[in-house]
Amino acid sequence: SSSSFYERIRILIKKITMSDSSSSLVNAFREKVLAMKAWKPRNPPSNRDRLELYALHKQVASGDAPNESIATSSDAEMAKFNAWKTKRGMTQDEAMRNYVSECDRQIRVYGTITAVSATQTPTTTPSAEQTTELQHDAVAISRGLAAIPLLCAAASETRPAYLSRLRSTSPNDGWWAKQEPLCAEPLTLWATPETLVLYLAAFTERLSLFVGGDDFKKYSLPLKPSALQAFLWALHNTLLAIWIAVILICTALGSISILSRTILFGSNTTNVPLETTLETEVAPSGKICRELCLPHQALSVRLVGLSLWPLVIISDITETVLKSAGTVVAGITYIAIITFTWWYWLAVLPWLAFMAVCLSISLGIGFFLIELSGLQST
Repeated sequence: SSSSFYERIRILIKKITMSDSSSSLVNAFREKVLAMKAWKPRNPPSNRDRLELYALHKQVASGDAPNESIATSSDAEMAKFNAWKTKRGMTQDEAMRNYVSECDRQIRVYGTITAVSATQTPTTTPSAEQTTELQHDAVAISRGLAAIPLLCAAASETRPAYLSRLRSTSPNDGWWAKQEPLCAEPLTLWATPETLVLYLAAFTERLSLFVGGDDFKKYSLPLKPSALQAFLWALHNTLLAIWIAVILICTALGSISILSRTILFGSNTTNVPLETTLETEVAPSGKICRELCLPHQALSVRLVGLSLWPLVIISDITETVLKSAGTVVAGITYIAIITFTWWYWLAVLPWLAFMAVCLSISLGIGFFLIELSGLQST
């Protein structure tokens, strides 16, 4: 009959369309694999993000991971295998699609090393005059300091943008859940301050995603999910600012540890010359704190810059001593000032962080009422 004839034609056209779509997906996947091999990130990706790309690529190439564990004594190989196992049940097309999406996300988050002209001002840098100097620092500074411009950009996210992002984020794909300490190896004592901030932030994010998920709708509460998420937005921004402060404080304390050991026992014990620590951690810390106070930064970031302004003064004093008296005296000067002001870094700033969290909760109540009433901020 004519109906069955048209049905066969429809099925044929669908198969051809699906074949073309699958072919384009394979081509996009192959192009992205080649692009990632040549990619030079401006900031080193986290181990978790590296494992995510490995697991998706492995799922595309080999399918589901075997049920039994692999026989290996290498922690790295076991971590790869465990990451691969998390993709079990994912189809090849889904894995390719997720791989392409994840590559785009990482390129966006970690940036790419590119040549920047003298008249171009990259995002989150303060001015064109400092572009060349900052590009030099971006290559040399530590991983934690290099990530601060990205965190500043994240802190500028508005409340409507935050709510919109949560609506398109699955509960298992939160941004905070993918982060890890930047100033020390995870699960070490030195990473404890960052770990605490990340844990609290990840819990806040999971709560926000749960509120916007289907499981929350089962409770039939007379509240809009966006109202509860708006309440948590202020805390999210505050924790971003606190993370920036923790990175800078840990960098300063780490610097005096390295400088002290280098001065007392020589650079052979630390494998880091004095001038390297001064150039890659001490000087950039002061510059970054100064940049945090610039008008284009979010208010929470500028408040962090103001609270850490003593680092700018200490960095300037150290640089002056370096030019006039040499690296050893400059290192001793930096150690002495940071040590004598320990009460500010280890008592005053934690108290300010606690007060900031309390203030964010108070502001969150206001945003909750605004969202609940349906008013839109201008």
